[in-house]
Amino acid sequence: MTADYDVWYEKASAVARDFPARGQALQIIAIRTDDFLAWLEEQGGTNDASNRLRYVKMRAAAAAQTVGELAQAVNTAVALIALRAGVIEDERRPLDMQN
Repeated sequence: MTADYDVWYEKASAVARDFPARGQALQIIAIRTDDFLAWLEEQGGTNDASNRLRYVKMRAAAAAQTVGELAQAVNTAVALIALRAGVIEDERRPLDMQN
């Protein structure tokens, strides 16, 4: 590892540790170099801080959408299981509003 990377890593780690202390959520996005460089080529961009930030924001938004879709699917599955078990009467209503 280079000294530059070590310095960056220490600073990034310190920032990541501070997020929960401030009551903020932290989303870690893994970036594959080949994917990023291919995206850069498609965009006609240069490998600079601005484009790296754009790429990370794009990946974060896509990850958040995937997590949201997964959560919705899980909630639907739980509601259907509860409906079939006779625990609730209508899968379209939240469980806390069934009574």
